[in-house]
Amino acid sequence: MGQLGVRSLEITATHALRAAALPLHHRDPFDRMLIAQAQLEDMTVVSADATFRQYSDVSIIWAANA
Repeated sequence: MGQLGVRSLEITATHALRAAALPLHHRDPFDRMLIAQAQLEDMTVVSADATFRQYSDVSIIWAANA
């Protein structure tokens, strides 16, 4: 992680509360957590999951499906 210049992001109670409050566009709890963290931490999500498009307030880099 150090060589890539990235850091880990712990899941906080604030993240969990935001994930629970999200509209049920996505029912996968891990993906909902990614959306919540991106919203609260002003981060960009990289995904090929089209369901993420329903969250218009999240910056997304679209990954190609392999």
